Amino acid sequence: MDPKANVNLDAKARQSMMMLKNLDSQFARANSMLQKQETAVRGSAKVNLALRQSALAITRLDANSKMEDIEKQFEEANDAIKHLESTTVKETKNVAEIQSEKEKINEINASTGSTAIAKKTPMVQFRPPPEIVKARKRSEPLGENSPYLPSDVCEGGFLPMTYIDLQYGEIATIDALWVFKEEISEDRLKEGLELLLTELPSLAGRINSKRCGIDLTNDGVPFYLQEASGSWKDFPREIEPRNSYLDKPEILDMFNGTAPVMTVVLTHMMDGGCVLGVTVSHMVAGGNGFFAYVMPRFAAFVRTCDPSAITEKDLGFVKPIEDRRELPQAKRSLEQLQQLIDSLENPPLSFRDLLFGRMKRSVLYMLLRNSRDQNRVFVHFPPEELDAIKNEVLANSDKLKWISTANALAAHLTKVLASLAPNSPATPTQAGLIIDHVNKLKHLPKGLMANTFYLYSCTFDKWINKSTTSEIAEQLHQTVQNVLADPQALIDEMAFEEDCLKWNYQPNPRLKLSIPVIVNNQSKFKPLVQLDFGTGVCEMYVPHKAGDSLLMVPATDRGIDVWLSTVNIFTGNPLYLKTEAFQREMHKYAKNS
Repeated sequence: MDPKANVNLDAKARQSMMMLKNLDSQFARANSMLQKQETAVRGSAKVNLALRQSALAITRLDANSKMEDIEKQFEEANDAIKHLESTTVKETKNVAEIQSEKEKINEINASTGSTAIAKKTPMVQFRPPPEIVKARKRSEPLGENSPYLPSDVCEGGFLPMTYIDLQYGEIATIDALWVFKEEISEDRLKEGLELLLTELPSLAGRINSKRCGIDLTNDGVPFYLQEASGSWKDFPREIEPRNSYLDKPEILDMFNGTAPVMTVVLTHMMDGGCVLGVTVSHMVAGGNGFFAYVMPRFAAFVRTCDPSAITEKDLGFVKPIEDRRELPQAKRSLEQLQQLIDSLENPPLSFRDLLFGRMKRSVLYMLLRNSRDQNRVFVHFPPEELDAIKNEVLANSDKLKWISTANALAAHLTKVLASLAPNSPATPTQAGLIIDHVNKLKHLPKGLMANTFYLYSCTFDKWINKSTTSEIAEQLHQTVQNVLADPQALIDEMAFEEDCLKWNYQPNPRLKLSIPVIVNNQSKFKPLVQLDFGTGVCEMYVPHKAGDSLLMVPATDRGIDVWLSTVNIFTGNPLYLKTEAFQREMHKYAKNS
């Protein structure tokens, strides 16, 4: 029973006891007042009302029935007291167990580097209206040095997007927070934002869903400057307080062109630190392209305030724009592509299946709704623990001579989830691995500023609980190698999937989509935690809260942060994972490192 309920019942019992005495004294006072009929108080409306109520109560109440009611209330009070005595012991035990579990979890977090939610979360205190920042006037039109080729931008200031971009733009935004221990100058930040918008005019435009693209209207980006209480050191690593430090327009307003496609919020903390929050529509920027390409350029513009000072180092792993022209075009027919997919041992999950097939669009909305902050568990893996996991995988595998950190960690997470689930997977479970073209193909694809990832699956059946982590890692590794073996085929399949959306083409019937575990690996995006706006790199990075089952991002100590959804993101049903067991199993290699 809730401790508050205990207090309420105890108060009710005491109140009943007091009622016995109050009624007896009220009865005596009422008789005395009726007999005296004092003329001095008859002119008072309140006293007259009290006299009439007392007289009416006396005439209606029978003394015997009154005593019976009182005795009944007294018995109920005694029963309540007995119930309180019996439940207090149980509740005390439950509270002790909960406190013990919390202490164990805190001990695990302390030993592994994980951070619990701060006791005193900073609160936003002052937020004036935003200033609208626009791109500077160009002296010449978009040309060779622009991220967009001249052929990408149509006459009349319009940037065409793909049909797939349109679907994402209607359901999702991308946002993130960066915490700094030093203040960023708002003047420099606005100047850098102007330069960014001048180079990427789509970010200052508005979505035109009817034409499937972006009107380059230069309506600008809202820039909010606000203040918050507390220290940047108290800012929680978890995603819970993020909305106070972001400006998130309604997604449909973005999609309809009535709201900006990007917003920026700079929050000054009381101790001199700050928090930078950025939100952008998923239509104008894919997650990988935005974080790997846009944000490093934004930071470089703020540092230098000079576009000519941008170096290749500032662009991270993204290759120069000229590489994009080398990207071959899709040449295969739909029939050839279908034959290719039929021949794959691990065929791709089609965008049609994902968006319009068995899952339906309503499931995507459910996915976003069920990926609430409180349904996520945060786990931090320091570098030495990641090395221990990789060494464990390689030591128990005869097939692997090398494996990426992300694949080793994904195999470890998959094994832990399978072992802790209340029931073994009765049906095949698909693990989708998001592969970004920019990193893998070393090109800057035409859709960089849109969605540049593709989803493949590994299907694990009941054998998953009988398999070792190394065996799971072997299959993940081989699947990725198969995907990357033919870059041209991967490009062709992208075009094929877009055709599936446009022409309602039925995909391979073998691609039946069960409940997937989607692993979004951004752990190699070091620019995420190395952003420098002129005051040093960030102290903390809080990623977007998209519906990925597992989101892996780089940590400031060269480790990896993992956010796990504790609900089935497609159904909303809980996974029933015990946090203590989950934390313990996740860090089972920590002592060996």
